[in-house]
Amino acid sequence: MRELNADPDSLSELKKLWKFQRREDGTIIIEGYKGNRTEVVVPEKIGDDTVTEIGGYAFSPDAKGIRKEQRSLRKAIVRVTLPDTVVKIGEFAFFKCEALKQVNIPKGLTEISKGMLDITGIEDIIIGGSIKKIGAVAFYGCRELKSVRLCEGVLEIAESVFYFCANLETLELPCSVQKIADSAMPDNPFHGCRRLTVLLPEGSYAEKYCQLNKINHKLI
Repeated sequence: MRELNADPDSLSELKKLWKFQRREDGTIIIEGYKGNRTEVVVPEKIGDDTVTEIGGYAFSPDAKGIRKEQRSLRKAIVRVTLPDTVVKIGEFAFFKCEALKQVNIPKGLTEISKGMLDITGIEDIIIGGSIKKIGAVAFYGCRELKSVRLCEGVLEIAESVFYFCANLETLELPCSVQKIADSAMPDNPFHGCRRLTVLLPEGSYAEKYCQLNKINHKLI
């Protein structure tokens, strides 16, 4: 009865779900998910301290030092809701979460880190203008991904970002994009995206890039 009546936001209950570290400045980094839910809500606070960072491999079934049961549970996660207090997400945070369909981008985040959503089940995503860079292999091998929209403010797309996203149909790029990784192998951001049409503004850097590299595109 004590467990049934426990406050799910209490410090003792949150310790059962999360591996985390407190910093001297009173912020918290989530280092791992220990729960068994397939729809996960990351808390804004743990105790009196604010969650500001998700560590590398925090949700990944490929993280080191986790049990077989934990690997299976992480593979089954379908949705993760992050608080807007999060300003950094580590590399490969959701790597190989193949059932993951939805994850929100916190308003204070400035970069999609390397491999952040590599080999996940993400189907579509809107990336807000607070994001300045899409890191290398961020969406590598996301075979369920069909549409991506980058909002005005995004500046850079790194190497192999959409590599082998075989079902990606539309990618909307804003005028703000000023750098896209070299299309030469093996760093081509769009290698294997055979269905892709890039939607872009006339006269933009993205238009010149697509023309130069013979990537199918339409003006918006």
